[in-house]
Amino acid sequence: MDNLIAHGLTHKLYDKRKSTAYELERVVRQYLEKDETDKVQDVINELADNFIYSPTKGSNAVFGGLIGLAAVAIALGPKIDRYMESIIMPVLYCFNDSDSKIRYYACESMYNIGKVAKGEVFRFFNLMFDVLCKLFADTEITVKNGAELLDRLVKDIVIQQASTYMSSVENLDNFKDKTATSSMQDVPVLSCESSQMQTFSLAKLVPLLSERLYVINPNTRMFLVSWIRLLDSIPDLEFISYLPYLLDGLMNYLSDPNESIRIVTSNCLYDFLREIQRIAKVKYHILQRDEESEPDFFNLMIRRVTSDSEMQEISEYVEGSLKDGSFILEAHIQIDCKKILEIIVNHLGSPVPLIQEKALKWLYEFIYISPKDVLFLISKILENLLPLMSKGENIRQIAKELSQNLVILVSKVMDIEISELDTSQNDKSLSVDFHTLIEVLQKLLSNDNEETRLCSLEWVLLLQRRAGGKLICMHDTIFQTFLLQLSDPSDLVVSRILELLAYIAISHKSENLVPFLKYLLQMFSEDRKFMNSRGNLIIRQLCNHIEGERVYTAFASILEVEENLELASTMVEVLSNNLFTAPELFDLRKKLKQSSLKLQNIFTTLYRAWCHNSVAVFALCLLSQNYEHAANLLTVFAEIEFNVDMLIQLDKLVQLIESPVFTYMRLQLLEPEKYPYLHKALYGILMLLPQSSAFRTLRDRLQCTTVTKSSVLLPNERISRTRRDDPYWSDLLERLRTVQLSHQNNYREPIRATKLALAGALPSVPTATTISTTTSASGITTTASNSKDLIANRFPHAAAAPPGTRKKSK
Repeated sequence: MDNLIAHGLTHKLYDKRKSTAYELERVVRQYLEKDETDKVQDVINELADNFIYSPTKGSNAVFGGLIGLAAVAIALGPKIDRYMESIIMPVLYCFNDSDSKIRYYACESMYNIGKVAKGEVFRFFNLMFDVLCKLFADTEITVKNGAELLDRLVKDIVIQQASTYMSSVENLDNFKDKTATSSMQDVPVLSCESSQMQTFSLAKLVPLLSERLYVINPNTRMFLVSWIRLLDSIPDLEFISYLPYLLDGLMNYLSDPNESIRIVTSNCLYDFLREIQRIAKVKYHILQRDEESEPDFFNLMIRRVTSDSEMQEISEYVEGSLKDGSFILEAHIQIDCKKILEIIVNHLGSPVPLIQEKALKWLYEFIYISPKDVLFLISKILENLLPLMSKGENIRQIAKELSQNLVILVSKVMDIEISELDTSQNDKSLSVDFHTLIEVLQKLLSNDNEETRLCSLEWVLLLQRRAGGKLICMHDTIFQTFLLQLSDPSDLVVSRILELLAYIAISHKSENLVPFLKYLLQMFSEDRKFMNSRGNLIIRQLCNHIEGERVYTAFASILEVEENLELASTMVEVLSNNLFTAPELFDLRKKLKQSSLKLQNIFTTLYRAWCHNSVAVFALCLLSQNYEHAANLLTVFAEIEFNVDMLIQLDKLVQLIESPVFTYMRLQLLEPEKYPYLHKALYGILMLLPQSSAFRTLRDRLQCTTVTKSSVLLPNERISRTRRDDPYWSDLLERLRTVQLSHQNNYREPIRATKLALAGALPSVPTATTISTTTSASGITTTASNSKDLIANRFPHAAAAPPGTRKKSK
């Protein structure tokens, strides 16, 4: 290069450098005309080594080197391909300079080089793209403006030539593109890239683009989103196939404080979703028109969300393309829906509402786009979905709709599996890991939100019912977990748990009902507060989901042989109260009023267990209209000692007599000749009551019947004694007497133990009277000397004292 040209390029004035660049352009053209390619390469090397890379030169020399390289590129024109690396690398080097003017002139030089090179820049596209990312975050406004101009040029080149351009450089396969390093090693090479060697490669760009998505600078973020939308707008690139590597970063942009970034990212994600839906719909139409293959349930899912007009448009597009022999791009695009779903599910747990809403909408659509992948990830989906029930109204509503659609999908799949088992055609690709799913739902039962716990229980109920009750058994650990959840503070949650437990208990011909009720009684025994707070609700809900007769007879069979008498008495009281007040037990009350051999067996079963509570037995006799036996029970009442608890129960019984459940009995009081023992039984209760409000209530009721005293207390010869002499009723009466005697002994046992303990701990000193008159149980009188020996043994110091001292002490 001539010395005058070299000196002119380093001039401090821009116009002088520019005019020198024109002269250098003319010189290079002359070299090309003479085919002196070596001299052209020497000029490029001199500009790079002496102007760009030289540490001794000032900034003016760098300015001259940049404008000189641009002039050489312009002079080379279409022949720039073989010199491209030598020209572009020094310019890329200048983008890292700390001087903002050098960075700006580098943008200007690269712009001029790009206008000439066009598609050749694809060989260094990653390096250029990385530089542009940094330039958009530059603090200098002039550098930003230069970067925007360069960005627009590069975008135009990509739009025009990205899918078609091939470099003319020989041995392109051996060309080593100096791309930015990336940890993403599994980015695929698409079929369109492997079939022919295009210079522009998404497989090389996507790793860099994926890494740069995690920058914080808003200008760089906007730059990246604009490029993603641009690349997706070029159909032949099949950019949608690389979405799994970009989706996570894009979802994070929805939490950006800059509203414009959130809006443009949301629109970008919307376009991606619509494109995925269209690809699925086109593939469905192609599959549908194929006579050899028939769409299955999963293929038909996409048809449910496709309108007739849209399906008509897709049909015309496919049929027209097939008729013209055109390439149907959507039919060949492969999208990894499973990876996309994994990313979306992870973002369900984001604290940002906009990210949650976007993830929910994508999941909603993917139920129809790729239902098999949704089923594969159903456990993880529910683990992140159900906690959203505690979020805002909009999020909660979308989450509920999504959960309902998942219920429909899982139900249909379980039905398909059952039908395939019947036909011995089991498709393992449809199977769901239900045990893992149950474990996830079990963990969600400890969630603080009531709605989340309810939804998890709804899912467990669905799975258990669809599996025919075989999914959860009594001996599983999760069954114990459900039992512990009965102490949940929410009545709705407890009701749902009881519905599930009841279904498990009766799923195997009621074989599990008695063991289940034993578990309940054990819980009541260990925690009486739990029984007091939840006992009535549990019994009523069980009777709501299981026939009341089955529940009560099962309870009775357990309580009849219960060794914990206190628990049995309390439990019978609870069962008795619910028998008279719970609407769920209306049918059982109705049966007990009837008289037949089968119904008598029900009464007998209840009676033998109810013997643990005398008042409950009496009430049961009144309910079943066994008034004579009720009157005979008074003889047992006379033998037992009434305590405060029994008097309270009698008070409650009087209140029950005034309730609607005993309306029929109050009307029977008007017929003393027909029901004489009814009056005797009620008057007996009246005699047992102290003169309280309950006493006055029952007395007033009996006085209203205007029955004479003689008509009530009928002589024994006027009353049939068949029931009293009947062995059946005698056995029942004896059963009551025996059980109540056991309760009396059990009640007195702690008192006896306390007296014995006090007697051993507190020694008593006998008085003079005791010494002279104490008589043993055998009738032998204790002498004074014997008593003296007793005192001496217990109090040695007192025995050694003189007689006067003892008298004084006495």
